[in-house]
Amino acid sequence: MRRRHPGTVRQAVALVAVTAVLTACGAGADPSPDRAPSFADGASTDLAAEGESALDGLCDAVDAGSDPDQVRQGFEVAHGPIHAIAAALQDVDRPTTARLQQAKQRMEAALDQASPPADLAERARQLLDATAAALSRLDVPAPDCT
Repeated sequence: MRRRHPGTVRQAVALVAVTAVLTACGAGADPSPDRAPSFADGASTDLAAEGESALDGLCDAVDAGSDPDQVRQGFEVAHGPIHAIAAALQDVDRPTTARLQQAKQRMEAALDQASPPADLAERARQLLDATAAALSRLDVPAPDCT
């Protein structure tokens, strides 16, 4: 009769779990910003155009101040391009990607409220700043709002 070694099985399961976690976290990935941004679906995009659209919308949102309808309109223009920027950035700089996503989520949460928060304009500014930082990390020009 063959004896089972429960410790060996547990060790193998733990090794597989650790490997999966490290792979998901990008361990061993080349963090070099010299690589061209890639997208999960293999599609490419013009990041300069995406950046310009995002910044145009966010500049409008910042200029709108605390007018929730105008802020929402500017955010809607920027929303899709922000996703494209985050997708391009995720393999280059995860912390900057996380800051961009968090700022976007804060803006979404503010706009989902029945009564917009008093810091709506500040959230728009934070998202604009996070987007500009992300574009800078991708070596895409991020002009100031005019």
